[in-house]
Amino acid sequence: MKRIMIVGQPGSGKSTLAQALGEKTGLPVIHIDKIHWQPGWVERSKAEKTRLCQEAERQERWIFEGGHSATWETRLARADMLVWIDRPVGLRLWRVLRRCMENAPRPKCWTAWGTG
Repeated sequence: MKRIMIVGQPGSGKSTLAQALGEKTGLPVIHIDKIHWQPGWVERSKAEKTRLCQEAERQERWIFEGGHSATWETRLARADMLVWIDRPVGLRLWRVLRRCMENAPRPKCWTAWGTG
């Protein structure tokens, strides 16, 4: 297995699972948040996010966690495995709330809910 795609709503545990799988398998982990945000919590344009996702997807080996639906089709076509995390909304809401409090002053924290 060379490519794993992990998706789910905000607060579902995508990043945690990706990190654990990366440590177990040695596959490089690609976090969508690192593509989505520039330093200082500056959001990239959709076109730039798409370009960076496509660039990352072309790699031979990866664990790609997160959304950006514009590249789902090509990413899914290359993935050996899809992991879809479905957690209860109360748990996800708690996790997002906790993350927002821990990462203040991250802008747009609350608007991330549901944009998966």
